[in-house]
Amino acid sequence: LFDKVSVLIPHAEISFIESPRQFFTDSLQFDAMVHSAEAGSAWTLVYPSFSVVIPEDRMVQAPVAMALAEGSLELSEFLDSWLELKNRDGTIDQLYEFWILGKGSQLDEQKWSVIRNVLHWVD
Repeated sequence: LFDKVSVLIPHAEISFIESPRQFFTDSLQFDAMVHSAEAGSAWTLVYPSFSVVIPEDRMVQAPVAMALAEGSLELSEFLDSWLELKNRDGTIDQLYEFWILGKGSQLDEQKWSVIRNVLHWVD
């Protein structure tokens, strides 16, 4: 990872930290943190003033694995089929865009309200 970051951002001063928490609690010391989008997204739940940024032209895909008990052939085949169906119908892409990229997580319009829409007490 160090080599990739050094190539992409040649003038960056790179520091290694013990835990991502150090970045969030001492963020004045750092400008950015390189981490997986999934883990970064989880950290933004704890530190909501931070966000995940994914360079669109630098997409990297990481494999995901699930441990199954030995001899679980039927479960393995079921999961393979289910994941393939969810991939083909776009569900996995939609979930990734929402939970990891944050697309659609912000409301575009105000929710309906009795005070605003019926009584017209506020705008």
